[in-house]
Amino acid sequence: MKKHIKLTAAVIAFIFCIISFTGCNGNTGTSDTATDTSSTSGTTALATTATTETPTTTEPTTPAPTEPPPTFTPVVILDCTKSDYNKLGKKMAVQSENPAPPTGETAYWFSPASLGDVVMQATIPAFDATQNNYMTGALKVNIWVSDINLMGGESQFEFNPTQPDVIENGWNWKNQVVQDGWNTVYLPWDQARADGDPDNSSLTWFRMYDVGRTCDYAIGSISIVPISEVPSDVIDFSEAAL
Repeated sequence: MKKHIKLTAAVIAFIFCIISFTGCNGNTGTSDTATDTSSTSGTTALATTATTETPTTTEPTTPAPTEPPPTFTPVVILDCTKSDYNKLGKKMAVQSENPAPPTGETAYWFSPASLGDVVMQATIPAFDATQNNYMTGALKVNIWVSDINLMGGESQFEFNPTQPDVIENGWNWKNQVVQDGWNTVYLPWDQARADGDPDNSSLTWFRMYDVGRTCDYAIGSISIVPISEVPSDVIDFSEAAL
């Protein structure tokens, strides 16, 4: 009987030992699992932190401000309705009937073919083209021709501080006269051919000629307008100027 009790106690003790050993291994496994989970969680946290960081951006460079184009109020240089300008060379006369004046005007100068090469010329009150950005614009004049087939072979529009053919600004104007009747001619300042060194602060002489013409001309008032008014297809006078 005692042997039986001892044997039973030994078996029970062995079973407890096995249970105890299995429990230790289970705790170790759980501990390992927890450690692995902790490691994975840390990695995830780092990845999340890296993902949510705000990227560094470069501010766009602001372009330098540009200067606005120069502006000025258009000015009339020669007004064909003023008696001060009626004393023109070659006995030109102011008229207003045949042909009818150009749009926006009430009169014009008439220059018949019998006057020869010079279409018109005049001494005018000194005009300062260096003021108010005038030289960034263009001269504008309405020109009437009786028959473009009777125009001459050489033309020039001169604006000078002295008498012609000495020191002057010159433009070829005839290339813009493309039809019988009224034509609007624009002469950009930056396309003028300068002979000598014209004093543009004191322009006192104006002349317009067409060598060999046998047609009649009429000329409206002459003004300076902003370059923005000049059509984009106007002839490049820097190439066509005489």
